[in-house]
Amino acid sequence: MSLINYRKAYPEDYEQIIRLVDSVFFAHDSAGFRGLLPNLYLDPLVTTRAAFLACDGENIIGHVGVYRIWLKIGLGAGRSFLLKAGGVGAVATAASYRGKAIMSNLLLQAIEFMKTEKYDVSVLWGDRMRYARFGYEPAGRVVEWRFEERMARTQGLKPAALCEISRDRDLRRIVEVWNSDSVGTKQTQKSLAALMLRKKWNFMFVDQPATSGPASLVCYQQNNERITVDKLIAPDSSMAAGILLALRERVDREKGSVSLRCPAGSHPVSDLALQFGRDFSLRTAGQFLVLNTERIAASLGVTELNLAAGNPGEVARALFGHPVERWSNDVQVWIEAIAHV
Repeated sequence: MSLINYRKAYPEDYEQIIRLVDSVFFAHDSAGFRGLLPNLYLDPLVTTRAAFLACDGENIIGHVGVYRIWLKIGLGAGRSFLLKAGGVGAVATAASYRGKAIMSNLLLQAIEFMKTEKYDVSVLWGDRMRYARFGYEPAGRVVEWRFEERMARTQGLKPAALCEISRDRDLRRIVEVWNSDSVGTKQTQKSLAALMLRKKWNFMFVDQPATSGPASLVCYQQNNERITVDKLIAPDSSMAAGILLALRERVDREKGSVSLRCPAGSHPVSDLALQFGRDFSLRTAGQFLVLNTERIAASLGVTELNLAAGNPGEVARALFGHPVERWSNDVQVWIEAIAHV
């Protein structure tokens, strides 16, 4: 019987890691993780920085990655605080080794690593039943809705003039505008430049001089005749509607659609949905595990909050659910799909 050993990853493990995770998730897609998530899987140092492996001899047969995300938690009225979040991704076990608790052992190691490195929360996306026993709980609310073009045009609104973004020329300004949002992720120039390498993702500004006022930014992906907007920042609802009208012109008038994802609750894009939205649906932002209850409680301004006594997953649901009547009237957690790992 072979003996499975567990260890941290090293850069020299890179090619084996890519072969494993691609075989599990992209058996019929040659682009694989390097094509889908170049910000995480093109650079061996990034890929292996906080990766945990299960090995049978020299062969890597299991993998769990932890990727740092700076996550803004909205408190309403434009206020927010930052959480150091560990995004868990590429949870993979070779087919012939499944059912041997390999994934469980790797995930436990990853959780201990995040606790040691003082992460505030961990977040992942996947099967709820699989991760609930580790303390992860679905939390946060994301609204998806479809833009109704006619409602905007009846108000006399016109399509905005969109312009392509140059990473080299516009990166500093993109980061500034992106981080002006009160929820979502905080990005650096390096991290956002890497995110912009993702295929099918488009970043555009409204064509206006840098000195003419607050900049507007839209981030979206297009699949055939469907556009999904994942980040929209504009100074007012008229400009935001103009951006959506411009995107609507990029797809077929009869078959095309423009949909948006945004936080549930008080947020400019959520407010826009009330004016121009239809076909609403509600999702959870992710599955969260609270790791640093004291700092989160302090950030919320709560003096008497015995979080440690509760299940960490239940704590996540209590903190980040909407509305959060017990702690606050408007605590929002939302992660742009472009930042998912």
